[in-house]
Amino acid sequence: MSQMEFGKLIGRLLNYTGTKNYALALELGYDVSYISKMINSKIYPSSKNANVICQKIAAFVTSEATDSARHAIESFLKIEIEDAPGEEERKAAFQNAIENQLFSAYLYSTEKENGTEESVSGSEEHMREECEEMNSYTLINPRLRRRFLYIPLDEANMRDDPLEMIILANLFELSRDDKLYLAAVKKDGEEKVRPDLMRFKLILSITDDKEMDVIFDSILLIYLVTNYSSANFRIYATNFPFHALTMSAKRHFAHFGIPGRKGKLMIATTSEDEKVIMDTYETLDELIETSCHPVFDEYSVEGMITSKQYMHAIIGKNIRVLIGMVNELFLPSDLLEKLAKEHFGDEPGVLEEIKNIDVVLNNATYNSEMRVLLYEQTLNNYVLTGELSFFNKKIKVSVQERKAHIKHMIHLFQNNPNIKVKIIKGYFIEEFMQYDNPSCYLSSILNYLRISSSHTDKTLWVIKDEKLNEIYKRFYERDGEVLGTRASEEQHVLVKSAVPEVVYDPISRILKVERPDKERKGLIAVCTGGTADIPVAEEAAQTAEYFGCAVDRIFDVGVAGIHRLLSQRDRIMKANCIVAVAGMEGALGTVIAGLADCPVIAVPTSVGYGASFHGLSALLTMLNSCANGISVVNIDNGYGAGYLATQINRLAVR
Repeated sequence: MSQMEFGKLIGRLLNYTGTKNYALALELGYDVSYISKMINSKIYPSSKNANVICQKIAAFVTSEATDSARHAIESFLKIEIEDAPGEEERKAAFQNAIENQLFSAYLYSTEKENGTEESVSGSEEHMREECEEMNSYTLINPRLRRRFLYIPLDEANMRDDPLEMIILANLFELSRDDKLYLAAVKKDGEEKVRPDLMRFKLILSITDDKEMDVIFDSILLIYLVTNYSSANFRIYATNFPFHALTMSAKRHFAHFGIPGRKGKLMIATTSEDEKVIMDTYETLDELIETSCHPVFDEYSVEGMITSKQYMHAIIGKNIRVLIGMVNELFLPSDLLEKLAKEHFGDEPGVLEEIKNIDVVLNNATYNSEMRVLLYEQTLNNYVLTGELSFFNKKIKVSVQERKAHIKHMIHLFQNNPNIKVKIIKGYFIEEFMQYDNPSCYLSSILNYLRISSSHTDKTLWVIKDEKLNEIYKRFYERDGEVLGTRASEEQHVLVKSAVPEVVYDPISRILKVERPDKERKGLIAVCTGGTADIPVAEEAAQTAEYFGCAVDRIFDVGVAGIHRLLSQRDRIMKANCIVAVAGMEGALGTVIAGLADCPVIAVPTSVGYGASFHGLSALLTMLNSCANGISVVNIDNGYGAGYLATQINRLAVR
């Protein structure tokens, strides 16, 4: 039998014995979802528990197997059991053979999972002894989230076993996937970490990294704080520039990793030795006591108001606000007073302070320099539902109250030139789409984050660390990106009068404000049949570049002169995705798809003569293409093609 993966082998054994996942879960003392994930090769037991798990599964299979099932398993696994003196001895030999097969499959699968697919049979005994000793293992170019780090976390989650963990990391130096995992952000709809089972201390070593992804990292930290609000969670900062990742989870593991280029771990060591685990934990705990300071002060809404911290936030200069949910800002005074009485009426001190806040807002804050970022989705949701975050308490207001609020908001924006408002369409970061939009408030005096949590009343986190304050200031400096399509020259003139930094391309008719230092990754090839297709092609190319992709423009390579296309074949083949833009009969997409080994996006254009029906003939040709791996967007839809190519390119470079 060829080598089989661990999960698949368990599944086959259960099928032969006619037993369900639930029965095995009871035998092992795990949740049934853990068994399902193990069978589907999503997780594996830790090396510390691998022997015991294999022994228990083998014993379970042996006890459940009928004579016919046992013969079928022996035949399938090519097990040859020598003549045994009795039935019990034969069962013991069968169980031992199953255990060995399971452990062999475990070693094969975990090696494959870690990216090393050589045969492991020659070193199985050595590796097994190493696992039994529960010592340490070192990996070159490991993937942090896999077997050697997160399987112990998964096992603790399944057993409802609280984790006491300390992590020391330069969070912003880690790879994107590892940041998401540590922030307990769901991926593919699956909960990666259960914060409610954690006693978690995070030590941040924040370096002045000019190349950090400020927008991603700033929002990531908000979600990290939000997701761990159900845990006993604290964040500390140290001024020492630690570049290694160090972490310890009591009773489970100690982990040491050195990140290399782009945050991926270059080398990592994990130990399950109890002494190493405790020494590491105590060393990190001592570091907190001697060389760290808290990053945040946590406040309840009432505490923030009565301590006058809220007042400090709104009287500062250079106020910058990211509004994830429409809130008490820009409310007319009579409505703010009415809502305050309804929701804080039994707290006279809070109510009186809110009246003072309203006076400051209308006489100082709204007349000072103020930059507001507001999600379009947030505004739409408020109009439709009336959901309002009133001093971070979620309430609902009536239609009439909404009208009064929005009318007053528009009046303030139109009559106060110091208030600069930008509407955010969509999301800053795709990975955070399933979460509430984040909110943060910065001023020259005080900066704080608003989190949405049902686990704690302390939902306002004041930033104390100066380096982190600087990162959030850079976030607002780099927010100003916008892309507009199909703009006319007249529209460009109007926009430029309000936004001087806007750039207009008359060929693609794109308006944009874009960071000049943006890194462009991967490669997309944008090809046209003729020069008349260039405006649509440029719309696709500039869209992809705006969203962070490198683009190679290969124009005028239509099938009317096929040698032109073939002469550029090497350039085209280097791309992760190809956009083929053509009018007339629209054959370019089919020809390129027949040559390429990557996805092709065909874009019909309205270029052509009478029977082309303004691009319909090219569209029908592309839809009826006999080439594989080709998708088609609507006529002249360069933006749609550019964005779809961006998504494909991101998958290729991830």
